[in-house]
Amino acid sequence: MTHAAAYEQDVIAWANEQARLLRAGQFARLDIEPSLKHSLDDTDWWCDAWNDALARAIEETGLSEFPDQCPWVIADILCQDWKPD
Repeated sequence: MTHAAAYEQDVIAWANEQARLLRAGQFARLDIEPSLKHSLDDTDWWCDAWNDALARAIEETGLSEFPDQCPWVIADILCQDWKPD
Protein backbone atom coordinates (compact mmCIF):
# COMPACT_ATOMS: atom_id res chain seq x y z
CA MET A 1 0.00 0.00 0.00
CA THR A 2 1.34 3.44 -0.86
CA HIS A 3 1.80 6.11 1.80
CA ALA A 4 -1.01 8.19 0.27
CA ALA A 5 -3.37 5.19 0.27
CA ALA A 6 -2.48 4.35 3.87
CA TYR A 7 -3.10 7.96 4.90
CA GLU A 8 -6.45 8.11 3.08
CA GLN A 9 -7.62 4.74 4.40
CA ASP A 10 -6.82 5.24 8.10
CA VAL A 11 -5.20 8.49 9.21
CA ILE A 12 -4.82 7.27 12.80
CA ALA A 13 -2.97 4.09 11.79
CA TRP A 14 -0.84 6.18 9.41
CA ALA A 15 0.00 8.66 12.19
CA ASN A 16 0.82 5.85 14.62
CA GLU A 17 3.18 4.32 12.07
CA GLN A 18 4.86 7.69 11.51
CA ALA A 19 5.29 8.10 15.28
CA ARG A 20 6.78 4.60 15.54
CA LEU A 21 9.27 5.40 12.77
CA LEU A 22 10.21 8.67 14.46
CA ARG A 23 10.81 6.95 17.81
CA ALA A 24 12.91 4.30 16.06
CA GLY A 25 14.98 6.95 14.31
CA GLN A 26 13.99 5.61 10.89
CA PHE A 27 13.72 9.05 9.32
CA ALA A 28 14.28 7.86 5.75
CA ARG A 29 11.11 5.76 5.99
CA LEU A 30 8.90 8.67 7.09
CA ASP A 31 6.03 9.70 4.86
CA ILE A 32 7.14 13.32 4.49
CA GLU A 33 4.71 14.52 1.80
CA PRO A 34 1.47 13.98 3.81
CA SER A 35 3.34 15.09 6.94
CA LEU A 36 4.02 18.47 5.37
CA LYS A 37 0.77 18.67 3.44
CA HIS A 38 -1.31 18.00 6.53
CA SER A 39 0.62 19.95 9.10
CA LEU A 40 -0.39 20.03 12.72
CA ASP A 41 -1.70 23.56 12.25
CA ASP A 42 -4.33 22.31 9.78
CA THR A 43 -7.68 22.38 11.57
CA ASP A 44 -9.30 20.25 8.86
CA TRP A 45 -6.69 17.58 9.51
CA TRP A 46 -7.41 17.69 13.25
CA CYS A 47 -11.15 17.48 12.59
CA ASP A 48 -10.65 14.45 10.34
CA ALA A 49 -8.36 12.81 12.89
CA TRP A 50 -10.93 13.41 15.65
CA ASN A 51 -13.72 11.97 13.52
CA ASP A 52 -11.62 8.89 12.73
CA ALA A 53 -10.78 8.43 16.41
CA LEU A 54 -14.42 8.95 17.38
CA ALA A 55 -15.61 6.30 14.92
CA ARG A 56 -12.98 3.86 16.20
CA ALA A 57 -13.85 4.55 19.86
CA ILE A 58 -17.55 3.93 19.18
CA GLU A 59 -16.74 0.74 17.27
CA GLU A 60 -14.35 -0.60 19.89
CA THR A 61 -16.36 0.28 23.00
CA GLY A 62 -19.94 0.10 21.80
CA LEU A 63 -20.47 3.44 23.55
CA SER A 64 -21.80 6.52 21.81
CA GLU A 65 -21.43 9.26 24.41
CA PHE A 66 -18.34 11.00 23.06
CA PRO A 67 -17.95 14.69 22.20
CA ASP A 68 -18.57 15.53 18.52
CA GLN A 69 -15.55 17.85 18.57
CA CYS A 70 -12.22 17.55 20.31
CA PRO A 71 -12.59 19.19 23.74
CA TRP A 72 -8.88 20.01 24.05
CA VAL A 73 -6.81 22.84 22.63
CA ILE A 74 -4.37 21.70 19.94
CA ALA A 75 -1.49 23.63 21.52
CA ASP A 76 -2.02 21.68 24.77
CA ILE A 77 -2.20 18.33 22.98
CA LEU A 78 1.12 18.99 21.29
CA CYS A 79 2.92 19.54 24.61
CA GLN A 80 4.94 16.42 25.41
CA ASP A 81 3.89 16.25 29.10
CA TRP A 82 0.19 17.06 28.53
CA LYS A 83 -2.44 14.57 29.63
CA PRO A 84 -6.20 15.10 29.46
CA ASP A 85 -8.10 15.69 32.70
